[in-house]
Amino acid sequence: MNNSHKSKDQLINEIYKLTQRISELESFETKHILIEKALETERDNLKNILDSMPDGVYIVNQQYEIEYINPVIENNFGPVEGRKCYEYFHDKKEVCPWCKNQEVFKGKSIRWEWFSPKNNKYYDLFDTPIKNKDNSISKLELFHDITELKELENERHAYQSEMEAQNEELKTRQNEIEKSNIKYSNLYDQAPVGYLSIDHKGLIHEANLTFSNYVGLDNKSLIKKAFINFINKKDILTFNSHLIDTFKSSTRQVCEVKLITKNNLEMYVQLDSILFKDSTDTNLCKTIVTNITERKVIEKALQTSRERFVSLIDTIVDTIITIDENGKILLVNRTVKDMFGYDIKEALNQNLNMLIPNFINHLNTKSSLNRQITDDGSIIWKPLDLIGQHKNGKKFPVELSFGEYKENHKHLLTAVIRDISERVKIDHERKKSTEKLLKAMEDTVHAIAKTVEIRDPYTAGHQRRVAELACAIANEIGLSDNKIEGLRMASIIHDLGKINIPIEVLSKPGRLSNIEFNLVKTHVENGYNVLKHINFPWPVADIVRQHHEKWNGSGYPIGLSGKAILLEARILNVADVVEAMASHRPYRAALGIYKALDEISINKNILYDPCIVDICTKIIVDNKFNFEYDENL
Repeated sequence: MNNSHKSKDQLINEIYKLTQRISELESFETKHILIEKALETERDNLKNILDSMPDGVYIVNQQYEIEYINPVIENNFGPVEGRKCYEYFHDKKEVCPWCKNQEVFKGKSIRWEWFSPKNNKYYDLFDTPIKNKDNSISKLELFHDITELKELENERHAYQSEMEAQNEELKTRQNEIEKSNIKYSNLYDQAPVGYLSIDHKGLIHEANLTFSNYVGLDNKSLIKKAFINFINKKDILTFNSHLIDTFKSSTRQVCEVKLITKNNLEMYVQLDSILFKDSTDTNLCKTIVTNITERKVIEKALQTSRERFVSLIDTIVDTIITIDENGKILLVNRTVKDMFGYDIKEALNQNLNMLIPNFINHLNTKSSLNRQITDDGSIIWKPLDLIGQHKNGKKFPVELSFGEYKENHKHLLTAVIRDISERVKIDHERKKSTEKLLKAMEDTVHAIAKTVEIRDPYTAGHQRRVAELACAIANEIGLSDNKIEGLRMASIIHDLGKINIPIEVLSKPGRLSNIEFNLVKTHVENGYNVLKHINFPWPVADIVRQHHEKWNGSGYPIGLSGKAILLEARILNVADVVEAMASHRPYRAALGIYKALDEISINKNILYDPCIVDICTKIIVDNKFNFEYDENL
């Protein structure tokens, strides 16, 4: 039938149907609230739910990288294929000028409409921030297709225009149409929730269209009907108690029941009731009926997910626990029995100090060392090695690894406790073995040094004294014990290469010729060639090779300069010069310690590292170091 020939009753009836459709579509906002609350607590566990939703969902991070899309988005826009959000949805090469991401990343939730030229659809978009496990913020966007709503709105406007064009024809019923418009535009009937007025006997006095649609009866048919006829029999006692409490109290009362719908299906609803007086001064219960079926589905899915998680952690050989800020154990797997001797029931609600004595005190004391907050706000914990205690009192070493997160605005810690008794035992044995190897290596080095001194008795003790001064300088600089030990080893045998130099040259009383001096200079390469084949845990061979290099590059054998020379070699160079000048030689008497200090001071920043010269001078002048000579030599 042509629109212009439709009867007035038909037009009114179609307006009514369109209004009802719009009311149903506008109930979408309730889903926003439910999903937003669910995502705050267990985002990762919602993937299956999001995948099955009729609306599109996608998650994007602060680099505009798409982290997740559900099947609805993929079906409408295709696969992501590594594209950023502005490339994927808008075919742009840069961020869109209307992009809401930055507002959402700052904590704001935004609802807005968008038309997609790709599929010619209108969407009601809801953007909200979500916190990841690492405390970074991503944006979740919910796509609700409102194309049909737009079309319905356009149709309604068309009908209204048609009605205006037929104004003359409809004059006789204008009052009825105005009343109908008022009625169906009334928020009471267009609300996304049901409204009821119930007396103390549980009889319905008034119901809105939303509730009527729930149960499949018109408003008039519901009047004086008992509300219990529309709920699950198991919930009748719950409702009766709810009704009694409402009439007894002036405060709001809330309960949950299962409503029997027009299709004889069950719908989870929340009854939110308060006492009021109607126009005849009769006490009635005003009740809001909210469909919470989707929330219940989400809660059930979350519970299932939690049960799966508990089942999973029970198969792990490590003890896994969740504790609150005070160390109270909120969750623990079955391994706690094998590791600590406690049943799950015994461990729950106890303090973690029961398993790891003084854990909380240790955590608070060491938190600044083990707990770090990154630039993006996420929290990283370093593993802790502590001592656990079995129920029988036996103590054993454990390693704790942490994860921190928020749930219901509370800080919680999930810890993995690993028994490291075997690892500690192996480490102890390895340490003992290493100590033995180092002792054997040290004995070998001393034997090599002794060989050199036997061949050249005039310089006996020189390498030992150089090592003492070099280590004193290194200690004052603040080198680690390990580096100092490597320097000491290198110093003790730094003249090893002189074993290839004729004794006549080494002990010559007069000035050496150029040939003889060049021969002496080969001792660093000779020593390096011997030592480079020994697998020291320190760069001993390189230290020996470089100990005659000079700060300005005038040394030998390579001609290194400045910090290109190993720090240990620079220290050894200064200590070697000072000891050589301060001690007796077969070809001259000792020049004295202060003559030696003058030499390194004059050539500071020329031949020698200025920092090392200053430290060497300081420890000798302040009597922090003195050479010890063997009177038998």
